Amino acid sequence: MINKLTDRKIKSIKPTDKEQNFGDGGGLWLRVLPSQKGGGKSFYMRCNYAGKAKRFSVGGYPAISLAKAREARDKVKEALAEGRDPAIFTNVSVDVNTVRGLAETWQQSVLSSHADGGAKIIGHFEHDIFPFIGDQPASTVTHDQIVTLIEAIVQRGAKVKASKVLSWLRAMYAFGIRRRLVQTDPTAGLKAKDVGAGEFARSRNLSWNEIEELGRKIPLAGLPRRIEAALWALLATGCRPGELRLARTEHIDLKKREWWLPETKNNTEHVIHLSFFAVKQFTVLLEYSEHGWLLAGRRPGQPVSDSFLRKLIGDRISTVHRSKTTKYFGTLKLSNGPWRLHDLRRTMASRMGDLGISPHVIEACLNHMPPGIRAVYQRQEYLTERRQAFDQWGQALESRTQG
Repeated sequence: MINKLTDRKIKSIKPTDKEQNFGDGGGLWLRVLPSQKGGGKSFYMRCNYAGKAKRFSVGGYPAISLAKAREARDKVKEALAEGRDPAIFTNVSVDVNTVRGLAETWQQSVLSSHADGGAKIIGHFEHDIFPFIGDQPASTVTHDQIVTLIEAIVQRGAKVKASKVLSWLRAMYAFGIRRRLVQTDPTAGLKAKDVGAGEFARSRNLSWNEIEELGRKIPLAGLPRRIEAALWALLATGCRPGELRLARTEHIDLKKREWWLPETKNNTEHVIHLSFFAVKQFTVLLEYSEHGWLLAGRRPGQPVSDSFLRKLIGDRISTVHRSKTTKYFGTLKLSNGPWRLHDLRRTMASRMGDLGISPHVIEACLNHMPPGIRAVYQRQEYLTERRQAFDQWGQALESRTQG
């Protein structure tokens, strides 16, 4: 078996404006993300099993070393020779005691469902976190260390990135606590604004008139039928775009009118009640689903990529005409200016308030954790109120759109 890669060569590879892939032999590949996506490096396997081409993540480099990636490749070859599904043999054990080890375990268990296997997030950790505390035991990291790291990113002028890195660190430590890999979270109580990040939080939401305007414009925007339904599903459920992109068909029950999210941004499971308006959108999405993904991507067994959705919608929202852009440029521009997919979540919350729905019920619909003592002692889920709120919201959308 030819081993084409070396650690020296991998370290010397610089990200460009395009994704790069380098073969090591035997089906093992190194993927390097474009510089605009963080430039993260990760290993993956290609092989044929049961007459179908398969591709699956091995892990991010250097948390997963070249030697460990090759061990995974050898196990895959053994599995194929014995007629077994090789995907289960690509998980590589790591030392979870360090920050780097905890991050890699989090990647394998949670981030592996992302289109890039979590390489982008780990790539940011490689640049801003691992050089300073990567080899430190995760349980000994202090609040002050986290503050210093995030402030350093802010001082470079990368406030948005600083906010994201803090959010990712918080999610990683929450995972570690759930798995009993660590006992404390050094990010607890720390908000982006406390370290100078996050001042540019968006408040954009669509007015009732804009919702009606969107209803008129979507059919003229040249979108695939399933993407039209996805837009309305985002507005009807208030879910995050990433939650819909990674939705599994087995978690959707149209008879019960429920969508179960086993893991969300705040590291809790969540059930979204589907109004009849939402059911219509999910019926369309299920019709086009493949491989268990509600929004299947071009690669077999993978969901649609985040970049695909952002470009497909972004070109139609953009106010700046770019060369080689879609002929449907600007078809989804709205009266009050530019908007983004995530603004639909904020729109649901704002317009639910217009309907007289109580703030605590809206927060429950969004799966926002209550602050302070309420988070510990007041865990009512307001299931009945949430169902009523979603149904009331769905009726309002039905009456104002062509949904």
